[in-house]
Amino acid sequence: ADKNNISKKKLIGVHVGSADRWPSKKWHLENLKEFIIKTKNKNYEILLFIGPDEKNYYDNLIKELNQKGIKIYSVVPKSDKEFFSLINICNKIISGDSFALHTALALKKSTVGLFFCTPPDEIEGYGSLKKIVSPFLYDFFPEKMDVYNENLTKSISANEVLNALED
Repeated sequence: ADKNNISKKKLIGVHVGSADRWPSKKWHLENLKEFIIKTKNKNYEILLFIGPDEKNYYDNLIKELNQKGIKIYSVVPKSDKEFFSLINICNKIISGDSFALHTALALKKSTVGLFFCTPPDEIEGYGSLKKIVSPFLYDFFPEKMDVYNENLTKSISANEVLNALED
């Protein structure tokens, strides 16, 4: 953060990807793009966490944002230690039900959790978590958790996440 002159005060870590096992846990790229644009307009900095198998998935989004003059930071952490350190420098975290969400909660980070196809009731927030639950979650959990559905991945809006972030 210091090396790149990133203000940690308004740094949001965003980890909204998923492994292929749960394809509908991944927040839709259009919603993510809208969220990034809106948060950047409010002078937040974005650190996008990318899984080792997701780099190609996010490349076009990052290029498109750069072409619009919107700079975000992205990282593919090389170790758990680096991952923990990067989560820890963020002021707030946006995450699906993932390792990032659990790490952020352990580090007592203000976190917004997106639940598309996994049950939010199984996650204790310890006073740091605001849960946003897809209205379609129980159409997919548990029988269709491994099925991709575009409407499901779009069912949590950028505005919902932004409002939860600013509460």
